[in-house]
Amino acid sequence: MFTATAWAMMVNLPSSLVRVPLILAQETIKVQTSLALILPPEMEESFIYRLLAQVDVFTLWMLFVMATGYSVFTGLDRRRSYAATYGAWGLWALVAAALGGMFKFGGM
Repeated sequence: MFTATAWAMMVNLPSSLVRVPLILAQETIKVQTSLALILPPEMEESFIYRLLAQVDVFTLWMLFVMATGYSVFTGLDRRRSYAATYGAWGLWALVAAALGGMFKFGGM
């Protein structure tokens, strides 16, 4: 299981290769590669924005690699592995989006 997670975390390398130039070009660390791009910046504090911000192409790719690895290492059917992995992440994304408005850092 650890090996599958370690390989899945390697997706952070191409993610950084995309995000760092965006950060430098826009001169802000607030760059999005998620579905939150379709919403205007004024909605940044809304639940839907925070939820869509969780749906990132690199996150979905990492979850795919993780679920495939779990399937291989545990012998589970891939469908069950994908359902468990994406289901747990979906629940986490909903909770994070719901609680995200309760905690603000940096005086914003």
